[in-house]
Amino acid sequence: MKKVFISGTSMISSGGVGTTNVWNSILNKNVIVKERKYQLYDGTEIEYPVYPMPPINLRDWMTKEKFSWMANEGLNKDMDIVLMFVAASLALKSSNLSSGENVALIIGHENVGVNNLINKVLQGQAPPTKPAPVDSFNEYKNDYFKLQTFPYLFYLAKALELNGAHFIINNACASGLHAIELGSCLIKSGQVDRAVIVCSDYAHVTEHMWLSEKGFSSKQGILRPFDKNRDGSVLGDGAAAVVLESEQSVIERKAEALCEYSGSRFQHDNWRLNLPDVTSHQYSKTISGVINNFDGEIDLLIPHGAGISIWDKYESIEIVNAFKNKNVPTVTALKGYFGHTLGANSLLELCVGIQSMLSNTVPLAYNFSKKDSGIRLSIEKRTMKKQINTVLKTVSAYGGFNAATIIRKV
Repeated sequence: MKKVFISGTSMISSGGVGTTNVWNSILNKNVIVKERKYQLYDGTEIEYPVYPMPPINLRDWMTKEKFSWMANEGLNKDMDIVLMFVAASLALKSSNLSSGENVALIIGHENVGVNNLINKVLQGQAPPTKPAPVDSFNEYKNDYFKLQTFPYLFYLAKALELNGAHFIINNACASGLHAIELGSCLIKSGQVDRAVIVCSDYAHVTEHMWLSEKGFSSKQGILRPFDKNRDGSVLGDGAAAVVLESEQSVIERKAEALCEYSGSRFQHDNWRLNLPDVTSHQYSKTISGVINNFDGEIDLLIPHGAGISIWDKYESIEIVNAFKNKNVPTVTALKGYFGHTLGANSLLELCVGIQSMLSNTVPLAYNFSKKDSGIRLSIEKRTMKKQINTVLKTVSAYGGFNAATIIRKV
């Protein structure tokens, strides 16, 4: 069986830009939540809580020629693309890998291109009283064309100068884990030697409105994973990227492998778009499938932990059921540090898991203070040192996308 390794990572969150900055913000409990103001074209404002990313100017991350091209396409104002480019660039730098003919690019994102178009519709000039349908379409026809998503795959691959097999996928909050498995399959099949996996999400007002409509947003503006007083999620800006490599590539490049990608398992629950089917146990089947196929103990588990009351309870029950007669490993939850980053969250939290493994440190579950009798997990309330050789990241996502991934120390 061919082995696949992770040789580079990057993270962007409210805690900073780059893996070191984000990890240090977690260790130092440097948590930032602010009200984001979104102004419509008529002057009205919508405020909503968010874990905000630091200011990033794309001009500072590329040559003048490349920036000029991206600005001409309007990509410098699309924060999702900006986050992905910076995250992917940092991951490539982390692995000492530059552009290449045989490097795949896999984007995981929930709505690439959509928010940029929405901003033009909601924040642009006031529309005519009765615009003709064709005129309305023509005003934004280039943006509608880009909603096909493949242009963004082209743009990012061109900006990063990658010429391998490229894909863009959307599996909601589980996008990152699906993307990393796809990259692993490309490497194991011999199509590429290396793959860059990148996910991002800029916390847009429409995402907050959608969560609120479903009753999933915290009215307190506090994200409390698994806590007794949890009342919903708070969005966060975030991005993450990893570089996958074959064992032969690592040896030939004399690269430093941060960890081994041991594999994933996926199951789909098609009962409701926004709620899991508690009777099908697809989530526990996903988790038990990956751990039963793994030779060894799990040292650290990072669940989804969205802070949504019913979802956290369901998740905790399914995790306990998945381990059955086995010991449930140490559990922490991470969204209290940088919010719910939607399509970016599973890869971002897996990257935090890599840092936990490299430093043998389990960060406490931020904002978890009161145990809920309905939560059947023991959640860490203090940062602790522990030998960590394996990390399990699990996700129960909207759309019924269940995923579980294991990484292990080299």
